[in-house]
Amino acid sequence: MLKSKLIVMTFSLLLTVLLEACGASMMIDSGLKRLDEKVAEIKLDESQSEYWEGMKLRMKASAHKIVKQFAQYLITVKRELNKENPDVDEIITYLKRQFRKKPSVLKIQLDYYKEFHDILRPNQKARLYAMTRYMFNRMLLQIKKKPNTFSDQTISKLEDLLDELDLNSVQIKYWKNMKIRIRRHARRHVKQYTKHLTRLRGELKKEKPNVTKIIAYILKQSNKKPSLPEEQLNYYMELNDLLYKKQRLKAYSIIRNKLSKIIGFLQK
Repeated sequence: MLKSKLIVMTFSLLLTVLLEACGASMMIDSGLKRLDEKVAEIKLDESQSEYWEGMKLRMKASAHKIVKQFAQYLITVKRELNKENPDVDEIITYLKRQFRKKPSVLKIQLDYYKEFHDILRPNQKARLYAMTRYMFNRMLLQIKKKPNTFSDQTISKLEDLLDELDLNSVQIKYWKNMKIRIRRHARRHVKQYTKHLTRLRGELKKEKPNVTKIIAYILKQSNKKPSLPEEQLNYYMELNDLLYKKQRLKAYSIIRNKLSKIIGFLQK
């Protein structure tokens, strides 16, 4: 039973970590260029431009460090999975610990936002607020257009694995009932997410937004439990308990292959 839980928890964490790592890689490769295009709209003076160039160097270094850390997490998991008798409790504890460090990545991003904000003049800050509100508006519009995104993502991740495991009729029936619960739980998260974005957008409409307060609010919400990814982990654990030994062995193989590909991508 513990081994089956390991399979799904590992698979889930890999997907989460991959998304984070890809985000950092994109910031290194093209994200800074897009940021430059946005910053150009704020019209920095010579002193501010010089400061911004220094910030970009630090942001790039931070992104490289994040990618390196995520690659190391995956290497550690793969090393343990390659053992004849993997220490399941150790791997689960390790993955949970690394996953819970995720808010620190968000904090780094928010700290850079606050640092950039603080070098701006009032009229430039107003432009930054307008750009941030626009981003929130786009997020809210996307949620309105595709309200089932969260549940669809969770279900898709699970089905990618399950499609390769030849489920029997009992397992398929259980999975169908489980999808109903996943969608119900995801709707709750969508409602909360919409509320948070609406509140943040409202704060930025004020004459003098309190950026420190806004950042503290974002970090507070990101640390609340259970988060959507943590609920996804619970689904993986629950569903995978239904697997037979042959299915579990195949799942191990799938995870090892995915690990190798992701690690290779991160180390390029």
